[in-house]
Amino acid sequence: MAINSHIQLPNSILKYFRDESDSEKKVWYLDISSGSIMKAASNKIGTSKGYYSDFGENFWNRTVEDSLAKLNHKFYKIYMQKENAEIGSLPMSQDDKDIIKKYIKAAMVRSSLAYKTMKQNSFTAELFSEQENHDALSYFGMISTGEVDCILDKLDVAFLINQTDRDLVVPRNCYYEINKSSGINIIVPVFPKGAWLLFEKEKQPEWIGCIGAIANPEVIEVMNVCALQYECTFNQAFVASNSYFEIERLQFFQEEHQSDL
Repeated sequence: MAINSHIQLPNSILKYFRDESDSEKKVWYLDISSGSIMKAASNKIGTSKGYYSDFGENFWNRTVEDSLAKLNHKFYKIYMQKENAEIGSLPMSQDDKDIIKKYIKAAMVRSSLAYKTMKQNSFTAELFSEQENHDALSYFGMISTGEVDCILDKLDVAFLINQTDRDLVVPRNCYYEINKSSGINIIVPVFPKGAWLLFEKEKQPEWIGCIGAIANPEVIEVMNVCALQYECTFNQAFVASNSYFEIERLQFFQEEHQSDL
């Protein structure tokens, strides 16, 4: 029996972006294609019925999502403890870092751009069903090694706590890049007040083993716009938030910069 599969952004992340002030506790999101603001349950948004088979679902659960859910819960507890405390060191093991990097690679493999590229360059894709192709891309995309693995191998991980009254949004793409002037800086939102930062440790040694604080709300604004821009590039799907205000801000930005997105 076909189930609703999260195509790219897992429910273990999305559930932290529910609007807890709303009686339905749903997630606000900006639908990129229509420009409309909508809301949906975290276990429904970004899903497609039968997108993956049981094998595909089990593969993602075993490979990425189970360990990701446990790690994200740990990071959320760190945020709760550090919110009003002095920012200090980051208790992160190499296994933790590998989980985050695997999540980034999985996001790349599961993007609409990756699937489109696979279909264009495969001689056999037309012989199989869409579901079989989704499963195959999942498995072979994750076991293959190449430039992406080389890039991720040279990155270290820090944790960012959002101490402003603004909220981080999360794109279906799961991550985005920011501030390229200081090398690779990948932002991975995991809840409205927390995100992972993957960075080049040779270029930014001050971030090694750190928890960083974002105190300027304008920085959050820039980060959220970057999330929207990356989503427009890789999927044209949605950007989600616990806050109607943040989604409305991005809707205004999309309307004003439609030709640039």
